[in-house]
Amino acid sequence: MIDTTVVSVEKVSDFHFLIDLDVRANLNPIPGQFFMLKVNDLNDPFFMRPFSVFDADKNILRFLIEIKGKGTNILSRARAGDILKIRGPLGNGFQFDKFRKALLYAGGTGIAPMFYLAKNLKKNGVETDVILGFRNRDRIIFEDAFAEFGEVFVYTDDGSYREKGTVINFELKEEYDGVFACGPAPMLKAIQGRHKNAQISLESVFACGAGACMGCVIKGVNGYVRVCKDGPVFYAGDVII
Repeated sequence: MIDTTVVSVEKVSDFHFLIDLDVRANLNPIPGQFFMLKVNDLNDPFFMRPFSVFDADKNILRFLIEIKGKGTNILSRARAGDILKIRGPLGNGFQFDKFRKALLYAGGTGIAPMFYLAKNLKKNGVETDVILGFRNRDRIIFEDAFAEFGEVFVYTDDGSYREKGTVINFELKEEYDGVFACGPAPMLKAIQGRHKNAQISLESVFACGAGACMGCVIKGVNGYVRVCKDGPVFYAGDVII
């Protein structure tokens, strides 16, 4: 566990914010890996929580966080110069260095690890299409940012922006040798049915991040696996959602 300094906190919607942390070292996280974050205050009840890396550049880590409860509300009010404790990078990330054309599915806050992945795919010269899914127009974030990496398709559950439906409504007209996804469980389960070889990042809440507490155990085809230690990235055909 190390102390980090808050560089900035940026509100990106009524539901999300970005927080940049100076970790004073290049930790070289792999897309799909995560860090455990905690407010550096003994009087604060906020336990360490896992957050995927949204972006990383030398000694700066960036996290996209959805405001859900007391802990994330506290983080959203952090100021430049505040000290946060973090631990990581943790878990197994995406394998992304062998593809020619990739398809990325991102649902809701599941876009967090996909942004860093898309950035690295572009760096490796991989042609990329991105499908973003949100509940409604008010929750849409980073559509333009993803457009820097490839063609972007946007779906909203209620049809208030672009296409009505979910990312699963995307019509496959091309072949992709790399498929990646992160989002809610129903979305990932549907992707399992389309892409057995897709790499999927599972969303889970856990206390330790190291596989010790067994709080994130799920069924795999060959027995039980821990999302934090054996994942969070799995091949779609290897887990039971």
